[in-house]
Amino acid sequence: MKNVTVLVLGFREIVLLGLTTYLSNQRDLCIFSEKYESEKETFELIQCLRPDVIIFELNLEQEKVLSVIERMCKAFTNLKIMIYSAYESFFLEDKILLAGAAAFLTKDTTMHEIYESILMVSRKFKISNYKKAESNCLSPQEEKVLEFIALGLTNKEISKQLHISERTVSYYVSNILIKLDAQSRVGAALKGVLKGYVKNEVVELILK
Repeated sequence: MKNVTVLVLGFREIVLLGLTTYLSNQRDLCIFSEKYESEKETFELIQCLRPDVIIFELNLEQEKVLSVIERMCKAFTNLKIMIYSAYESFFLEDKILLAGAAAFLTKDTTMHEIYESILMVSRKFKISNYKKAESNCLSPQEEKVLEFIALGLTNKEISKQLHISERTVSYYVSNILIKLDAQSRVGAALKGVLKGYVKNEVVELILK
């Protein structure tokens, strides 16, 4: 896989330093980092660097962020925009993803999860790690089913692995889709990775 060029853009220098320091150590990423000054300068920077992915630290008024994202998406159709937000708002996440961003990551995202998100987004996945209420957490059995889903197994194959009926697997799959607010098995797998439901060794198999 070719290196992914990433532009890290934000307002707080400590956040930029932390992201840049970790991501620069990943061999398959090429990292550039700049403090956000203006929309005009950002557009000029994108034209110059031609990044595959931009990580935009959210620290603007909601309406302004949405308009900036929309204009970026129109001007740079191949650019994948990731929002790194200090605000844990499902309402805000929904609007940002609809505006054209490929990912919405909150402040509790680990550095490794951010790295994994970059790889997934560069492959045209749309993801989010916003955590819902505890009542929506997956059960241990649902977590096992989700890991097999992430590995691409069918319900029949999962039933054989766990020694349960296909009907029971279907029940678990439906619960997983509802709890993770996912529209498909792929979407559930991606959200499961970012929420920590899928073990690192499974993630490594997915990314190979």
